[in-house]
Amino acid sequence: MLTAAWSVGRLIELRFSGTPTMEDVAQFERDSNACVASCVARAKRPVIVCTDIRATQLFRPEVTEQLIRTMRGNNRMVERNGMLGNGSALMALQIVRLMKEAAGDHRRRIFVELEPLLDWLAASLTVEEQVRVRDFLAGRETNGTGRETPTMVTETPTMGSDKRTPRRGQVPHPGNRFFPPAPDSKPK
Repeated sequence: MLTAAWSVGRLIELRFSGTPTMEDVAQFERDSNACVASCVARAKRPVIVCTDIRATQLFRPEVTEQLIRTMRGNNRMVERNGMLGNGSALMALQIVRLMKEAAGDHRRRIFVELEPLLDWLAASLTVEEQVRVRDFLAGRETNGTGRETPTMVTETPTMGSDKRTPRRGQVPHPGNRFFPPAPDSKPK
């Protein structure tokens, strides 16, 4: 399932699960573009995106190419996109490729731990948006203000790293400067 939702401020919530097909991605592209365009028109500023990819599988090549085109098309409307991954090194490499080829990798980051993601997004979020992003990643359907139904929700059902070796809690990423070591790991 691929979902796109906008319920608070400039925060767009994207969730990927399973293995999306081309039809799923085409519908998701329409839905997510509608969310982003509506939010940008209302806020008169680029959006902040939180993408939960913990429950997704590797993308097929044609799906990857379509996602790259979608991301490129939204570059000017996205201030930040924090992605929460599942710790799979292969998935992380695929997402890093998506970010690099979408030419907006400076505004997109992948994380495998919740707190670093929340810290990175918090620099651009209001307090209400910070509450909502925690609810979203916890799977709650509230928007942080007691309202239970988001403004817009769409669902599509689905059938170079740097020279160091990533530490536990890190994902390979050029520079790895956005992935501090896990508290119990020791520097190499």
